[in-house]
Amino acid sequence: MSYFKDLLSNFIKDYNINSYNKNKNINSTLEISHDCDWHIDNSLFMASLENKYDIKSTYYLLNPDGFTKSHNYFGYIENKKFLIDEKLFDIAKNLLDLGHEVGFHNDLITLGLFLKKQPGELLDFILNEFTKRNINITNIKSH
Repeated sequence: MSYFKDLLSNFIKDYNINSYNKNKNINSTLEISHDCDWHIDNSLFMASLENKYDIKSTYYLLNPDGFTKSHNYFGYIENKKFLIDEKLFDIAKNLLDLGHEVGFHNDLITLGLFLKKQPGELLDFILNEFTKRNINITNIKSH
């Protein structure tokens, strides 16, 4: 991960670095976002490193799709039902505590096909679970 540290140290010399939704009117702004596809520990390491440099970015959390993976850090499929791992909410809160935004990088069309459910139904379920825990999902993008 030293390459990431080197990259960040060069960026902070020339840019204001912000999360996706912050400070759109500042010139020379670099926005950083991370797609957390498989290894959430790497993302948490990067989030901590960015925090040390006072860098704010957006971390997009990805659900399993059912076909290629039936489980990941986000959740798992059991008996044709999608369940969210409770640890995910701690991960999201950790990212927020480090000053970052949390987004949803979804694979809901594929998951919907696997579970024979509408993507919108799955999206409502997931967003409601975050909302119940006072975790704000700032952005959504498809995989």
